[in-house]
Parts: sequence; structure tokens; C-alpha cells
Amino acid sequence: MLRALYFLLIGWWFSAFWLAAAWALCGSIIGLPLGFLMFNAVPTVVTLARS
Repeated sequence: MLRALYFLLIGWWFSAFWLAAAWALCGSIIGLPLGFLMFNAVPTVVTLARS
């Protein structure tokens, strides 16, 4: 129940910001590894489920 509430109120919006930051980091060679790690962590950010 808590995860569903988190998804509806916070996770949806926070994941959009998370993906935008990851995409911006992928624009440089230095930020590329961190950007890829952020892309891999999106399911955790959206639902708080550990992968």
C-alpha cells in the first residue's frame, strides 16, 4: 500500500526528474558512467522496490 501511494504521489514525478538528470549526465564523457547507473536505478526510484 505504501509503495502504491509513493508511486502515485512522488515516484512518478521524481522519476521524471531522475531521468532528465541521467540524460543530462550522459551528455559528457565524465558523467556517462553515472548517467548509466542512474538509468539502471529508475525502477527503484519509481516504486521503491529493491532490484
